[in-house]
Amino acid sequence: MTIPIGYSIRQMSLSGFNVHRVAWTGDCGDGDLVFDACLRYNGAATPTDSFRAELPVGVMFSDGDEGSPFVYRERLCVPGQHGYDRCQARPDLKARRQVK
Repeated sequence: MTIPIGYSIRQMSLSGFNVHRVAWTGDCGDGDLVFDACLRYNGAATPTDSFRAELPVGVMFSDGDEGSPFVYRERLCVPGQHGYDRCQARPDLKARRQVK
């Protein structure tokens, strides 16, 4: 579950993303770091614990496993074929932008 920026915890989003762009280090691989200023996710010890809003800053995208430790991909997606399996890095969509 996530909270899009501009919403309160009472308005948590149950909807998903078709495409969600974030700032990313490296080549947008599983082990690279994600910086997502668009939402807050559950930063609790496990995603099913009480919601602790956390901004994903410098978090590894994926460790390739739906289980612990929970990193960005596991915290953003529900388990299984309609969530975790569909949440994939898309290096083909990456665009390098200059930081001013």
